Amino acid sequence: WWLREADIDGFRCDVASLVPTPFWEQTRTALERIKPVFMLAESDAVDLHATAFDMTYDWDLLKQLRAIAQGQAGAGALHAWWQRRQETYPPDAYRMTFTANHDSNSWHGSCAEFYGGVDCFKAMAVLAALLPGMPLIYGGQESFLDRRLAFFERDPMRWGDLALADFYGELLSLKRKHPALANGQMGRTLTWLDTGVPAVLGFARQRGRDRLEVLVNLGPQAQQAQLAGGTAVHLAGWGWHIQGAQR
Repeated sequence: WWLREADIDGFRCDVASLVPTPFWEQTRTALERIKPVFMLAESDAVDLHATAFDMTYDWDLLKQLRAIAQGQAGAGALHAWWQRRQETYPPDAYRMTFTANHDSNSWHGSCAEFYGGVDCFKAMAVLAALLPGMPLIYGGQESFLDRRLAFFERDPMRWGDLALADFYGELLSLKRKHPALANGQMGRTLTWLDTGVPAVLGFARQRGRDRLEVLVNLGPQAQQAQLAGGTAVHLAGWGWHIQGAQR
């Protein structure tokens, strides 16, 4: 009914790894007889990528972003995260990247609790959006979600002034405009850049002639870093630089 009558494009399947994988594989086959679908598993189980699902949750990246925000990790944590991902998941796997989701917000902490101020949160959101993967924007983050939402009770969103709506709009616009930032089988890998400063993470995404270089300051102190060609870039605390557009 959902495919034939509502014409939806896919499903998000809750706690997918608690259901036998063969069930999901049979389900995917049945759905594809009707129309192509996109399947998201709330799981990070690798075997779900074989046939049943297109995308899984990248909780590992979330863990690294939070550790960086709290001063417990640096660029090396993201280098190690990428290495684990390459060794574990097929190259065409979609991984959903995020700074929060419904479970993490309700059970573990709000964006304010984990990232402190807006500046740090935005730096981590830049990474979640521009590193390989498909970014999730959790409801309320457009206004910097500074509270935990009740999980099983009605808890209306306090939208405020949507202070981060334009910020997210710019990130999503980059994703749409640049082939280098494509996802899944259309995506390209990333190259780590030597920024000359341990506190600044640098990486490049490239597909054909389309190339983006990204620098992100992983701390509250201002830094002087450099792009791949040697161009010096001043970054404020938790600041970032993308193709010459500095924030």
